[in-house]
Amino acid sequence: MRPFRLAFASLAVLVGTAASAGCSSSSPASSPATSVPAASGVATSASASASASAPPELSSIVVGVLPAVNTATLYLAIKEGYFKQAGLTVTPKQLTVSSDAIPFMLHGTIAISSGNLDTYLAADASGVLPLRILNETAICAPRTLAVLAGAHSGITGAAGLAGKSIAVAGDPNIQTLTINRLLGATEAKTVHYVVVPFASMAAELAAGKIGAMATLEPYISGAEHADGAKVVLDQCGGANADIPLGGYFTTASWAARYPNTTRAFQAAMNRAQALADSDPALIRQVLPTFMKVTAAVAAKVGLPQFATGLNAGAIQGVADLAFAGGELKSQVNVTPLLFS
Repeated sequence: MRPFRLAFASLAVLVGTAASAGCSSSSPASSPATSVPAASGVATSASASASASAPPELSSIVVGVLPAVNTATLYLAIKEGYFKQAGLTVTPKQLTVSSDAIPFMLHGTIAISSGNLDTYLAADASGVLPLRILNETAICAPRTLAVLAGAHSGITGAAGLAGKSIAVAGDPNIQTLTINRLLGATEAKTVHYVVVPFASMAAELAAGKIGAMATLEPYISGAEHADGAKVVLDQCGGANADIPLGGYFTTASWAARYPNTTRAFQAAMNRAQALADSDPALIRQVLPTFMKVTAAVAAKVGLPQFATGLNAGAIQGVADLAFAGGELKSQVNVTPLLFS
């Protein structure tokens, strides 16, 4: 059994033991909740503000976050004071892979986490993590998700990946799904996926331990800059263009218990995502503050479009891809999972 499926199996026993809250909190707010427009097939307004909701029930939460360009807007929201303006203090907890947050979310020590949409949809469908989707992160665009080969590997394009080992952060996940879709069923069967943390991939590629690495920014630019690695497959091309790459999630029970806190987080993130789209330089400035990335590399990273709100149709597309690729064992309707 693959490590990813083993992790889900071991987590399943924790479902009934999730603590109701494990974060620092203030007294529950007495003001009644103000309604927020429900998520639908189109993105919600990027100008939505936490001030439109009642004060958050909690004053402080811990948010799991994978260190990458796609989640840099969380740090931008902190820097710009968007959470503070909503009456909320957010403490990031960095993850090695996004699924690491699941047991902490079940026990309440992490309130919200970023992660791959397909990973968390699979956790919900398996009964491990009944969830609510709060925000999307980045939308698949050139150089936001790619397969790289070593400078002297002899691999110059997608055809050269047949029969090779490719490092991925999880198997199966959005990386394997997008690669398989572009390679086609026949060639995809010849690829051997090896689970390696993003931060370790470049070193293993340089040492010849893997044939190629599937990664995201700023690791793409870092491997190009330090080791001369070359992009041989843009995973956001063709049928994968414009799919949402990730999101922010919480448990259904946590969102029900703290709806105003959830809305405050959701609205602050939408503000930060809209700001990042309007001024990309801000993301390049914030990257070195939470990652080991030089300003020179940060200046060259490919930036995605950041999503504002929830697009039910696009998220459903990820669920359908995960089902077609075998990550989901049954088809999933994502609409009931969207927090509104």
